[in-house]
Amino acid sequence: MLSALIVCLLEGNKVHIARLGECLAVDSDASVMANMQRIRRFLSNERISPTVTVVPLICLMRLLLTKLPEIVLTMDRTNWEKRRKYINILTVAVSYKGRAIPLFWIVLDRNGNSSFEHWKQVLTPVIEGLQQMEWLSGKSIHVTADREFARPKLAEWLKKTYDIDATL
Repeated sequence: MLSALIVCLLEGNKVHIARLGECLAVDSDASVMANMQRIRRFLSNERISPTVTVVPLICLMRLLLTKLPEIVLTMDRTNWEKRRKYINILTVAVSYKGRAIPLFWIVLDRNGNSSFEHWKQVLTPVIEGLQQMEWLSGKSIHVTADREFARPKLAEWLKKTYDIDATL
């Protein structure tokens, strides 16, 4: 299911369960509604967490990552209110042809900006996962983020800990 969703997203489909259900229906005999339900079940499965899936995701993306001159990681935070509850997600994604493919994320239980500790929490598993892949040895990693993350402390930590440059 994960690889099928990634393929649908890379084909330029919108990130909406109905559109992804339509995309999956083309490749199977199942109805759009059945595929939408499969996607919902997959995404709400408690055993599927970014901690467990980061390395397999990197392996699934091998063909894409080996074609890149350098691996660009993007860090972003998004929040919204749904049913009077704040949903605040901090994500690290790999940039590929103008798309951000999420590799790791955390859901914060509050509204507002994230902290340096949160940034390290999402960056560490992704960077370490990428660096343990022998087939990526010698490929540079670069972290980009918007103004929320523009702190010299983050750039210094990335350089000292992982020898990675950043554009913040």
